[in-house]
Amino acid sequence: MSGLAEFLLHKGFTVSGSDSSSSSLTDRLSALGATIHIGHNASNISNPDLVVYTVAVKEDNAEYSETVKRGLPIIDRSTLLGEILCLFPKAVSVAGTHGKTTTTSMISKTLIDCGKNPNAHIGGTIKNQISNIIIGGNEFFINEACEYHNSFLHFKSHIGVLLNIEADHLDFFGTFENVLTAFENFVSIIDKDGYLIVSKDDSHAMASSQSAECDIVTFSTSDTSANFNSRNISFNENGYGNYDLYINDVFQGKVYLSVPGLHNVSNSLAAIATCYKLGCNVEECIHGIASFLGTSRRFEIKGTYNGITVVDDYAHHPSEISATISAAKNTSFNNIWLAFQPHTYTRAKKLFNEFSETFHNCTEVVVTDIYAAREKDPGDIHSSQLADAINSVSRNAVYKDSLESAADYLKSKAQSGDIIITVGAGTVNKICDILLK
Repeated sequence: MSGLAEFLLHKGFTVSGSDSSSSSLTDRLSALGATIHIGHNASNISNPDLVVYTVAVKEDNAEYSETVKRGLPIIDRSTLLGEILCLFPKAVSVAGTHGKTTTTSMISKTLIDCGKNPNAHIGGTIKNQISNIIIGGNEFFINEACEYHNSFLHFKSHIGVLLNIEADHLDFFGTFENVLTAFENFVSIIDKDGYLIVSKDDSHAMASSQSAECDIVTFSTSDTSANFNSRNISFNENGYGNYDLYINDVFQGKVYLSVPGLHNVSNSLAAIATCYKLGCNVEECIHGIASFLGTSRRFEIKGTYNGITVVDDYAHHPSEISATISAAKNTSFNNIWLAFQPHTYTRAKKLFNEFSETFHNCTEVVVTDIYAAREKDPGDIHSSQLADAINSVSRNAVYKDSLESAADYLKSKAQSGDIIITVGAGTVNKICDILLK
């Protein structure tokens, strides 16, 4: 929402909005000329031409109710973003259960380095950028396309990127079959003269690609028959990958990443394929990927204390957490300590068994209380149960009932040369601040 507000301000619109608390985002919007209200109140709705809401806001919200009561025009966030994308002939939408923010950022950073002057709307902030929105020219718009509430079905794009598909957001979709249907529909609306760039390593993504009416471009970290593939992958002491890049079975050069993990090798291939199809040459793509330093809350090093490195990561799905642990395993750290805050009761319950099997490759995981986000506590799932389930598999979990007690526990256990990683999409990153103070 903040990125869209900033984009509209740059285009000369008068913008007002509200949030439950102030933040660096609301402060930035205020400085750019937006009227920001802290707290939701019917009186915040003056006389706008259009009201835009996020699906996190429910119908009993005071401002939503006031808008409906007065019969004012109202649309959701994804509808607005879809209308904006229609203004750009080379719109790109990056979809998938995992890796959207990083891949969208890689593409955006590489296009900037290539002189393409893109616009971008990202779910995080690229390092050395000050906002999650990038304002550019009139041709390119790179968009992170979330599947929740079928939002990405509003995004008609020249290029669609499909990274992977797993069971997630089941509070909305209900079943994995509905998730698959949503991605098939996303693929089907890509411009017929455009491209679907899809991972050949993901069977569900490849199955969904059959719905495409455009050209299909594949990428893979293991299948050498993919159009874009990596060979001879290795990792340095920081866990940063490097590999030989092949396009249509022809060696193109060596790629060096500045972000860790095999999952980022895959993300980089998707980004290179996208930028190549948007007119960047191979050398520009390789340089752009090498200069990408990551985004906020994606294996973000927050600092060190007593020789211990503290990292924050947005991972909140079992596969994402496994990828984060795997990235840490490729480094030279001695022990890997995790603080895990489950995100939403629905996800904790629906993926309970998957979570229980996720943490065997770390030294120990501290499980904190579930972050409710948009949900109310149903009373039938608790983090202590999840800790018990993890212990039944890998015997390395402990439950703590507050972020403060989790931080104290980690401080008592970690030693110089170790790494502490906070994982979750809620407020678990506050543990980093506590440790580093």
